[in-house]
Amino acid sequence: MIWQKLIRPLLQPGAPAFFLLDEAVPWQKQVLIFLRDAWKEVADEPFDYENRVRYHLSAALRLLSTQCKYRKKYKNVMGSFFCHIFNL
Repeated sequence: MIWQKLIRPLLQPGAPAFFLLDEAVPWQKQVLIFLRDAWKEVADEPFDYENRVRYHLSAALRLLSTQCKYRKKYKNVMGSFFCHIFNL
C-alpha cells in the first residue's frame, strides 16, 4: 500500500527526478527533518520502527504535496490523486 500510494506516483513518467531541499526554507527544513527521523528509525530499529518510518515518510510526502507551486493531478493505481510537483 505504501508503494502504491506514496512511492509509485513519484516514479511515473513526468515526475521530478529529484527534489533539492534547502534548510533555510522552513517547510523544506521540516521535510528534511521527517526524512532524517525516518532514516534514524531504520538505523536504530526500535520497537515498532516500521510504523514510525511510515509516519515520517508519509508526513514528508504530504508536506511536499501541500507546497506545490504548480499542480498537475493524476490518478495513481489506487484511484486517489497525488500532486505532481514541479519547481519547488
